[in-house]
Amino acid sequence: MNALTPSQPTRLNLLIDEKLAIVLNFFRAKYPLLKDVDIIRMAISQSYVAEIEKLPTHKLNNEEEESLELALEDLHSNKAKYKPYSNVNKMVDDMLADKI
Repeated sequence: MNALTPSQPTRLNLLIDEKLAIVLNFFRAKYPLLKDVDIIRMAISQSYVAEIEKLPTHKLNNEEEESLELALEDLHSNKAKYKPYSNVNKMVDDMLADKI
C-alpha cells in the first residue's frame, strides 16, 4: 500500500446531508466566487485552526528544560557514531551480533 503524498491527486466523494448543505449555502452566499470544493477546504481548515487553538500547552520548568537540552546535546554528539544503514540485512546481522 502506498502512502499518499501531497502531489498525488485524491478523490473524495461526499454525501451532502442537511447540515452540510446549510454550511455550503452559507459560504456560497458569503463567497460567491468559490467553488464547492474550495468552500469545503476552507471550512475544514478553519475547523482545524479552531481545534489547534484549543490544545493545551505545557510550559517546561527549569529541570525539564535542562533535561531536554542535555538530551538534544547527547543526540547531536551520538549522531556521528550511528550511521544510517542502506541495507536492512546488514543492519539485522549487526543487531544479532550485538554491534548495535
